[in-house]
Amino acid sequence: MQLATLMRRFTIRFRMMAAIGMVALALIFIGGIGVIAQLSINTIATALVTHDITSIAEVARLQLAMSNLRLNEKQMVIQYENSVEAGRYKEAWSASLAQIQSSAKALAPLLPLDAQRTQLAQVVTDIKQFSSEFEPMAKQLESMSFPSAQVASATIDKLQPIFDKANKSLTSLAVELQRATEASQGKLQQTVNQGIELIAGLTGLLLLIFVPLTIWNMRAICQPIDKAQQVAKAIAQGDLTDHQVDSLGDDEAAQLLRSLEAMRHSLDRLVGQVRTSTDSMATASAEIASGNQDLSARTEQTASNLQRTASSMDALTNMVRQSAEASRQANQL
Repeated sequence: MQLATLMRRFTIRFRMMAAIGMVALALIFIGGIGVIAQLSINTIATALVTHDITSIAEVARLQLAMSNLRLNEKQMVIQYENSVEAGRYKEAWSASLAQIQSSAKALAPLLPLDAQRTQLAQVVTDIKQFSSEFEPMAKQLESMSFPSAQVASATIDKLQPIFDKANKSLTSLAVELQRATEASQGKLQQTVNQGIELIAGLTGLLLLIFVPLTIWNMRAICQPIDKAQQVAKAIAQGDLTDHQVDSLGDDEAAQLLRSLEAMRHSLDRLVGQVRTSTDSMATASAEIASGNQDLSARTEQTASNLQRTASSMDALTNMVRQSAEASRQANQL
């Protein structure tokens, strides 16, 4: 109730504009949080795509080129007695070696750690050692200088440890990059979850603030208007008694209640004046009626006196006439 009373110190227009401003600020704040979260997600996703996933793809291409290198080498041994096919597989072997060098060169800038770049450099060194030692053997395969394919295969197999070392280092690097990628994916998902939780939490907090404030504001508006409606109906029905209206505040509803109360006082005073005037008129009318009754009685008494006077005058006239007749008769005698 104290909060509602405090709200009524401000006009309804001001409260509505303040509510709109608060909602707008809340939306801007939540939107800003969403934008920041989206920018962070984009940064992580960009790093994931441009570095982690791309580096894994380059490692996969490097592994494929190394596999093709060994496959072409085996095919050269299988085609030992077919110099044309052996030469074709030698070209393919050279292309695979070039692909290894190209993939390694493309992969190096994508590796974030110096240890990883060192590990890649060791793979390239091992492959170079392997290729440099295989080159003379490849020429012997092309010229069929080995006694047989079995001898050629046994000779080339001596280089297997060098290739296995490079392949092991590359596999270890691939596993490390895969873990880094999974960590980046986990960080990305964590950032997304944090953004969702933050926005949901802020939304819930703002609802906890705005919903009660809106309800209190509604009550601060509706209750005085309902009271004003009751007062107006009572006045319309002729009830001009004091309704104990709470008109505290400076908002439009309080002003309306004060105006209704002032109107009630004016009507009550006017009715009182009319009642006083009516009582005075009733007293004057009663006095006029009493005076009319007295005047009527006096008029009747005056008429009665006039009638008696007229009778007396008739009697006097007869007496005068008789006296005159008597005098005339006396004169005749």
